[in-house]
Amino acid sequence: MRKTAKRLMAAALLCTALFSTSAVAFADAAMNFEVTGVSYENGTLTAAGTFSNTGDKNIEKVTKVTTKIILGNDAGDTKEVANHVFEDLTVHLKPGEAVDYKFIFSDVPEYTDATKWAAEEGDWEFTYFED
Repeated sequence: MRKTAKRLMAAALLCTALFSTSAVAFADAAMNFEVTGVSYENGTLTAAGTFSNTGDKNIEKVTKVTTKIILGNDAGDTKEVANHVFEDLTVHLKPGEAVDYKFIFSDVPEYTDATKWAAEEGDWEFTYFED
C-alpha cells in the first residue's frame, strides 16, 4: 500500500512539474495590439495601431491580426465598415518595445457623417525568436 501511495505521489508531482514547465515556456512570449486611430482620406480607410512586446522574447513577425472598424455619427447610428485579417507583418520587437503600424482597408465606401469610431482587435498570432 505504501509503495503504491509513493508512486501515485511521485506521478502527481511529475505531472505538476511538467504542466508548470509548459505554462512557463508559453508565458515567455507575449504581445499586445491596440488600434489607436482611424481616418478616411482620398477614398481609403486607414487605421493606426500599436504592437507592444509585453513578454521576454524577441518578436519577429505578426503572422495574423484581425481588425474590425466601426464608425458612428452623433445620432447614435453605427456601422461596421471594415473587418479584415492582415497577415505576415514584420515588426522586429525586443522585449518592452512597441511599434506603430498603419493598416489600409481598400474598397470601403465613405461613411459621410461619421464623428466617432471604435475598433475591435481580434485574434493575433506572432512568431518570436531567442537571442
